[in-house]
Amino acid sequence: MRGAGVHAAPGSLLISRHTNFTNNTANLYGGGLYTEAAAGFPGADIAGGFFLSNFANSGGAVAAAGGMAHIYLVTMTGNLVDAYGGGVFLLPGGELVLNSSTLTHDTAPN
Repeated sequence: MRGAGVHAAPGSLLISRHTNFTNNTANLYGGGLYTEAAAGFPGADIAGGFFLSNFANSGGAVAAAGGMAHIYLVTMTGNLVDAYGGGVFLLPGGELVLNSSTLTHDTAPN
């Protein structure tokens, strides 16, 4: 499963304002959010809110595949993974703009 909190499928655009993604579990990518879009196109625009205590194999809070994820004024904390990116994991082709955000106490073994 990808994106236990939200899975933004190809061709979609997720716009989220002041939203909390808490205690979500995905067995593959993006415990809180998984987004995939065509290269050069936005997949998610997140402003404000928290990604708290989410879990995935990779990308505990957010995983982005292809396209762009814009994340502003967000706190990611206490997210956990089995593999890569306790806070954020970018798959091939994924782009991230991370601005004025805090990532703390996110855990990954690799």
